Amino acid sequence: VLMKISNSAAVEGADWETFRTTRNWILEGGDGSKTVYALFMDENGSESELVSKTIELDTYAAVSGISITPETGINVGDIIHFRMNVEGNETEGEGYINIEGYPEDIRLYDSGLSGDTAPSDGIYERDFRSPSSLRGIELMVTGRFTDRVGNTSPPFEAEGTLSFTDPPEPVNLIGSIDSTVNRITISW
Repeated sequence: VLMKISNSAAVEGADWETFRTTRNWILEGGDGSKTVYALFMDENGSESELVSKTIELDTYAAVSGISITPETGINVGDIIHFRMNVEGNETEGEGYINIEGYPEDIRLYDSGLSGDTAPSDGIYERDFRSPSSLRGIELMVTGRFTDRVGNTSPPFEAEGTLSFTDPPEPVNLIGSIDSTVNRITISW
């Protein structure tokens, strides 16, 4: 029994070879939908009908953008909305944000929960309460993504940074020292 394998339905350029139950095969042209075609010939020289199998080849994952809302004016305890876009809008993966100086990765979701606006859209989001323990100016925000087959993106740095500082100390007003109809002088 012989077989002929090809990446094209015309089985062009393929030679007959001895039948094997397994065969290594090189797919053409990067990630995406791939179809492999085969013909078989029995010992009498009769050929089978063309058979094929299609797979989705996925060899990489990549983050294409990160947005942070609000961009400025974040106080300790405020809610920060992180949004991470991934190439190909891949669903069923895991997205994470890391804030410089914060010891834990922040998990993002594509489930319609925890601040994610739409489930299974390939956009990973999270509403995150800014931690009371984090302080710093212009802290880098980095995202990474692992797709459902285990490909992990290189780290992706957000264009914006985050700053967390203590609010100013409140002042106690002593009262007015001098006042007129259109002017007041106060001290603290």
